[in-house]
Amino acid sequence: MSDTTTGGPPRPLSVGDIVVGPNDLLGEWVAAQITSIDANWKKVGVLDLNWSGPEPSSTDDLGVIEPLVLTHNSWNGRLSYVNCDWVLPR
Repeated sequence: MSDTTTGGPPRPLSVGDIVVGPNDLLGEWVAAQITSIDANWKKVGVLDLNWSGPEPSSTDDLGVIEPLVLTHNSWNGRLSYVNCDWVLPR
């Protein structure tokens, strides 16, 4: 894990970590997995997971999770993946 003294995110993150955060559009919490960390750009690669629900107290509350596969329009069959700032919600 890294911290700000070693050029890492302000909160420890590692590739493979599962994170959850609120989604205003859904009105629920959603889960994602950290797939990469880029210290130069201060970004993390995030793979969205096929889970939403009330705020979990631990990752055990998520049950079995899988990558979110997009099935609409021309995205049919693609994984939902984004790069975002490495300062993620709590």
